[in-house]
Amino acid sequence: IGAKIRAYRKMLVEAQVKDFVKENKISQKLLAQKSGLTENALSLILNGKRKLTADEYISICDALCVPYERFVPENNQKAG
Repeated sequence: IGAKIRAYRKMLVEAQVKDFVKENKISQKLLAQKSGLTENALSLILNGKRKLTADEYISICDALCVPYERFVPENNQKAG
């Protein structure tokens, strides 16, 4: 079950980045250039067909000028 939850959270990150890019009308070509990724790699990542590495995530956040926490779901915070 833990692996399924981690996979779901990972997809959430990629989907949130994709939504942010779409909502802010940022072209994937421009984001690829600014982040140092190829357009193909970025497209595969944003469509959940390729793993997003930590370094790539950092590069994407830097290119979008957003904090690294922006797309990461709150994890394991317990009430009380």
